[in-house]
Amino acid sequence: MNKTFQTIWNEPLGAWVAASELTSARGKPSKSKSTVVAAAAREASSGRMGEGDGRSIGALTHATMALILVAGGLAGSNVVHADYARGGGRAEGGSIAIGSSLADAFTGTGPLAGNGGVAIGASAGTIRTAAQGSNSVAIGNGANASGAATVAFGQASAASGAFTTAIGSGAQATANNSTSIGSTTSKNPADVTRASGDGSVAIGANEVRGAQSLAANSVAIGAESKVSAAAPSGVAIGQNANATGGAGAMAFGQNSFASGFNATAIGVGTRADGGGATAFGNGANAVFGDDMAFGTNALASGDSVGLKSATAFGNRAQAKGVVTAAFGDSAQAISYGAIAIGGGAKSDTGPDGKNGIAIGTIASVTGDRGVAIGAAAKAAGDRSTALGWTSNAAGSGSTAIGANASGGAAALGANSVALGGQSSVAATATSGIAVGRGAVVNSIFGLAIGDGASASGSGSGIIAIGNGAKASVGTSTAIGVNANAANTDATALGNGALASGKQDTAIGVTARATGGSSSAFGNAANATGGNSLALGVGNVASNFAAVAVGNLSKASGLRSVALGDQANASNTSAIAFGTNANATQSGAIAVGQGAQGAGVNAVALGAGALVLTDNSVALGSGSTTFATSPTGKGFMTGAAAPASEVSVGASGAAPTRRITNLADGAAQQDAVTVAQLSTSNTSLSTSITSLSTLTSSGLSTATSSINSLSTSTSSGLSTATSSIGSLSTSTSSGLSTAASSIGSLSTSTSSGLSTATSGIASLSTSTSSGLSTATSSIGSLSTSTSSV
Repeated sequence: MNKTFQTIWNEPLGAWVAASELTSARGKPSKSKSTVVAAAAREASSGRMGEGDGRSIGALTHATMALILVAGGLAGSNVVHADYARGGGRAEGGSIAIGSSLADAFTGTGPLAGNGGVAIGASAGTIRTAAQGSNSVAIGNGANASGAATVAFGQASAASGAFTTAIGSGAQATANNSTSIGSTTSKNPADVTRASGDGSVAIGANEVRGAQSLAANSVAIGAESKVSAAAPSGVAIGQNANATGGAGAMAFGQNSFASGFNATAIGVGTRADGGGATAFGNGANAVFGDDMAFGTNALASGDSVGLKSATAFGNRAQAKGVVTAAFGDSAQAISYGAIAIGGGAKSDTGPDGKNGIAIGTIASVTGDRGVAIGAAAKAAGDRSTALGWTSNAAGSGSTAIGANASGGAAALGANSVALGGQSSVAATATSGIAVGRGAVVNSIFGLAIGDGASASGSGSGIIAIGNGAKASVGTSTAIGVNANAANTDATALGNGALASGKQDTAIGVTARATGGSSSAFGNAANATGGNSLALGVGNVASNFAAVAVGNLSKASGLRSVALGDQANASNTSAIAFGTNANATQSGAIAVGQGAQGAGVNAVALGAGALVLTDNSVALGSGSTTFATSPTGKGFMTGAAAPASEVSVGASGAAPTRRITNLADGAAQQDAVTVAQLSTSNTSLSTSITSLSTLTSSGLSTATSSINSLSTSTSSGLSTATSSIGSLSTSTSSGLSTAASSIGSLSTSTSSGLSTATSGIASLSTSTSSGLSTATSSIGSLSTSTSSV
């Protein structure tokens, strides 16, 4: 059997035709044009186109392919088509129809009938292979190409629009310029590969369903992919990819889904459900309009109303809420306005909270409007702020700032602030503030500023400022490096200052107030007694109510006072005023530089004044008292002399002093002035006319040994003879010495008259100065108006 053919020029027809290889051409081959359609048809009708007869067309030979090419592609205004029908087919208008005897294959009929159509294949039942459109091609059992220049290739394929192509079993291209490629074994007509929108493309099929592109200018590629009629210009690429709900929707990836205007889903199992929504990454899901989810299993779920979108960027990132954003693997922004940036970061303020911001790996915000920035930072309180690695702001309105390797700042109390690595404010410490590495606040309204500073304990308003500063009891205050206020209302101000008793105050470097209600002011000042005061550098007030003021001063006695540099009051109620002043006995007072009060109740007033005896007084610079026991009796009165004395100078050495501006004495214990003594001497001079008579003074007669006693108005007594050498008196000085037998006559401004013995019974004169005694052997009589 002849299995080959050749193309020859048919002169009568004026066209190229297919003929046996044994047939020779007639005429000039180079000048003739013909078709091979008729010859090919004859070959086919004679059974030489293949191994079998016209009923078997499963294997297309080169001749069959030539028929398709010639019929569909070589037609022209000067080309003659040879109609050909075989096996019950019907061909009209230069077309070719090949079908089995049991089928009805036709072409060129109907409202779209045209020339050059090709229909090849048996039909079954009421389904017919048909190429009705001009230059259309239908190949396959039940294939139907009904539009101009359409191609239907495959069993039950259909190409019904102009310039459409349907390739594959059951494939359908039903709109202009549409293309459908793919075969499916499903028996459900709705599952065939279908391109039903103008300019649409549907490619792919499996046993479940073919690709379906139902909207204009849409593309569906992949088995079970679909672009719905509601998504013009939509794209669905990938098995079971689906684009629907609005123009421009695009789904790329197996099981991807894009629903809405310009929605985009890219990745296996991705889903973009709203207009403008974008999902990128396997399993990514953008739930509402303008939501964006990027990353494997990322989820963005904003608001269905629109313009309140969510953005999730990162594997397993979740942005679930209005205007939320989550960036980073497993980042979560859950509530309204939440932002989470960083791997595992989470901002979830609950249904009533909003605007939380968490930035950093596993940073967390659970409080309304909270802010956590830093790895593992936590803002759990409403309006709280945590800044720094592992920082923790747990109280409402709290702030925690700081981080280090051991732990971050923690502000647990409401409205609290913790700034610095390991700084913390306890949950009970409302409005507490801790600033510095390791700073701690445990009290309400407490304040701790400095590395290791601590404001703790019961009470409120505790303040500790300075590295290592500690204030541990209610309302106490410690300011300075290592300052310590350890009791209620205690205040320690200065590096190393210590106030350990209730209401103690220590101000100065290493100042110490420990007695309770005590105060120490000055570097190294020390007030250890209750209610004591130490003011100055290095001074000490070590007893109850003691006061030490001045550098290195000391008040160690009960209620003692030391005022001045190195002043010392070391006994009960002792007072020392002045540099190096020293009051060492109970009640002693030393006033002046170097003054010494060394007796009980002694008073030393003046620089260098010294009192050694009890109840004595030294007045003036260098004044001293030394008497420690009585030194005789009172002159003329015989009263016992007391040990206590008042000194206005030093014995036997300068200075000696006058006591000036005194009032005249009135009482017996009053001092007598010079004016009073002068008045007394004048009275005495006028009353004595003779020592032999006793007018007013009580002079007795001098016998046997007194020759004469001469008196003088102006001078006193005259010379006594026989046994009295002379007696000299003076108006201003009193009585003078008497020679020969008068030893001495002594008168005193303050003591009165003395006695005369051995012949003189008594000589008593008393105005203010008096007379001294005369004896039978008087050596001298000396009187002095002012001092003798």
